[in-house]
Amino acid sequence: MLRHRTGDEGIQQLKLRTLEYELFVAQRARMTSLLMGLLIAIYAVQSMMGGTGFTMESMEVLARLGANVRPLVQEGQWWRLFTANFLHGFWLHILMNGLALMSLGSVVERLVGSRRFLLIYLVSAVAGCVASSALSEGSLSVGASTAIFGLLGSFAVLSFAHRRHLPPGVEQSRTLWMVILAIIF
Repeated sequence: MLRHRTGDEGIQQLKLRTLEYELFVAQRARMTSLLMGLLIAIYAVQSMMGGTGFTMESMEVLARLGANVRPLVQEGQWWRLFTANFLHGFWLHILMNGLALMSLGSVVERLVGSRRFLLIYLVSAVAGCVASSALSEGSLSVGASTAIFGLLGSFAVLSFAHRRHLPPGVEQSRTLWMVILAIIF
């Protein structure tokens, strides 16, 4: 945390914090970009196949492509718990998930590294689909939302546990976290 200092010492501390931030932002979040590209490519394919929108036909296409459909998962099609995370129902759905992935994912990837980021993303995605399949009575579910929530949770843990060691501009106030939780729930 930046303490109020005067003179040369304060200027040097400010320069150091600025440099730390610039180095943090300069790091590439390649895995985040790769995942985003994959989501867009899959959405383009499913769109060409008629798998977007709220029609029965689009739901059938999504089911064929690997949507999380509870009865099919219960019959042993466990792969759906993975594939459903890469499908999206309509353009606003992928847009919102994409914005969240690019903003939150790039920060988490820079903080924990590409391998850990991918592990957090995939474990959260599959765990969310398991919960959705076990608890939901809905017809089918798709989307990267559960992976995004996993990234949000990991960022919250990093923010609370390592608050003083985060690069400048990354740390978030407890008030912001309360607002985020209020919006989610």
